[in-house]
Amino acid sequence: MSPIFQQFVDDLQDIQITAADCLFVAQLTQSMSGAFKSEQHRTDTFIDLFANYTKLTLKSVKRKESLTNGSLLFGNRSLYCNLEVKVDKGAGSGDPYMQSIAYYVTNLPDTIEWTSQYPCFLLELCGTAFSVNGIVNTDTHIICDPLCPTFQLYRNQEFVMMQQITKLFASLYKSLTILRSQEHAKTLSPLSSFPFLSSFFDRDTNIEIKIQYQNKIKGLLFSAMVQNDGKEVIVKFCSRYNEHMHLYCHSCGFAPRLISHSRLGNYIVVVMEKLELRSHTKEDLSKSEIQDQIEIIATKLTKEQYVHGDLRDCNIHLDVVQNKVILLDFDWSGRHNIDLYPPFMNPEINWPETAKTGLPLLHEHDRYWLESLFSH
Repeated sequence: MSPIFQQFVDDLQDIQITAADCLFVAQLTQSMSGAFKSEQHRTDTFIDLFANYTKLTLKSVKRKESLTNGSLLFGNRSLYCNLEVKVDKGAGSGDPYMQSIAYYVTNLPDTIEWTSQYPCFLLELCGTAFSVNGIVNTDTHIICDPLCPTFQLYRNQEFVMMQQITKLFASLYKSLTILRSQEHAKTLSPLSSFPFLSSFFDRDTNIEIKIQYQNKIKGLLFSAMVQNDGKEVIVKFCSRYNEHMHLYCHSCGFAPRLISHSRLGNYIVVVMEKLELRSHTKEDLSKSEIQDQIEIIATKLTKEQYVHGDLRDCNIHLDVVQNKVILLDFDWSGRHNIDLYPPFMNPEINWPETAKTGLPLLHEHDRYWLESLFSH
C-alpha cells in the first residue's frame, strides 16, 4: 500500500516505548473506561489527550454535508489522519469504517491533480474499542486495509496488553510525524498502482538490485525488470513460502532461480527469475521424456521428504527454451508428515481426502495430483 503503513506495522513489534508513551496510555485507558454522555464528549476527551501527547490537534473538517469527528490535513486539504467516534459500540448511525473511507475520498483533490499518494490513518473509537486502518490512493483505485487488531482501551489491563496498546500509539505518533515531515519536504510517494518495494538484495551476492514493475499478472504477483541489466523477474507477495524446497528444486533443475526471499511486514516477498514458460498439453503429457521428468521430480521430492502440497496442473509448466518441466508456487510446501496445510483452503477444489487445514502434508497427496494429471 504505502511505505508509511509498512513502517507502522513494523513498529508495532519493534518500537522502543518511553515514559511519555506509557503515561499517555495510562491516562487514555483510565479516561476511556468512564461513562460518556454523548459522542462529542468522548471525542473531545480523546482529542485533548491525544493533542497533549503528540502536539497534533485533530480538528473537525466539513466537506459538503459531511463533518468529521477530527482530522489532520495535508496542505492540499486531503486527510492524513481521520478519527471516527461512536459513544459506545453499536451506538449512532452509520458504520464508522465506511464513514471514514467516505471522508477520505471526498477530501482528496480532483483526480487530475493526483501526482502523489496521500496515505491516511483511519482511527476508529467505538466506546472503548480502538482500531487503526490504512487507506491510500493509487492511479486507479483506493485501497484500505486494517493495520492492527482492535484493542480495548480498558484501565488496569495486564502488562502485555498495556504494552501492546502503548506500542500502538507510539507507532501511530511516529508515523504521523513522518507523514507531516514528508508533506512539508514534498517527498510523498509518487502515484503508482504497483507495490512500493522497488529494490531487494540478491540472496547469493548480497548486492542490492533495483527493479521497475512492468505489469500485474494476478493478485499479488507481478513482473518486473531489473534496472541495470534489463532482465525480467517475477515478484510475489504471499503469507507463506518454503524457501528451502524452492532452492532444492532449483538445484535439481526444475524450478526458477530464487533471487530473494524476505519478510515485509505481514508479507513474504519472493523474487525469482522469469523463465519462458507455457502450460502443458495432453500431447506433452503423452511424451515419454515429459513423463520421465515428472517421475524423477516426484522421486527426488519423496527421497528428500518434501511435499509440494499444491501440485495441480496449474503449478506444473514447461520451459520452452530448455524443454523441461518446471514447478512453481511453493507457498504450501513442506516436510512430509511434519508441516501442515494452511487455513482457508479453497473448498471448490477436489483436494485429496486427507489434505485439510491443520493436517500434515503427505507424499500421497502429491501422487494424487500427478495421477490426476495423467488421467485427464
